[in-house]
Amino acid sequence: MAQVKNLLVHAVLEVAERQRICHRNRRKHRILKGEPCLVVHSGRFESKNYCRECALPMLEKAQEDLGGLRAALAAKPVAIPHSGS
Repeated sequence: MAQVKNLLVHAVLEVAERQRICHRNRRKHRILKGEPCLVVHSGRFESKNYCRECALPMLEKAQEDLGGLRAALAAKPVAIPHSGS
């Protein structure tokens, strides 16, 4: 059986080893040393940190989106007309 691919390869939970700034609200939200934070890697050397307050709604939205994808895949296939050239 083939190995199941991880769709969340670019998002990880880390414990801050130093103070970090939340990308969503840079002026007000700080991630203190020792606090958990969501880290989203968007490039080879680029990542964005999100505090718990901002990360939880992001994860809820992602879960809704995955549920929609799951439901669409589980639904009975509908024939899509193919336009031939």
